[in-house]
Amino acid sequence: IGTYQAIKHKLADVLIAIEMARPLVYGAALSLADSSADTARDVSAAKVAAADAALLAARSSLQTHGAIGFTQEHDLSLLLLRVQA
Repeated sequence: IGTYQAIKHKLADVLIAIEMARPLVYGAALSLADSSADTARDVSAAKVAAADAALLAARSSLQTHGAIGFTQEHDLSLLLLRVQA
């Protein structure tokens, strides 16, 4: 997979989205632990960023795997349905 440049770009985009969501999730956890006044804002921002990253990862994975990723035998179809719900 790593020899195909187009797939590398897709996977790099997924990694960037995940790494952008990570500090927001950590910040939300700290905000919950400290019971700060901005907890709702921090948790909402983390939820949006994590959900967007998960959807991008699932869709990119489906495109990378092709039609086999959408079949019942492959777990990717279940993951995609969960992320889209």
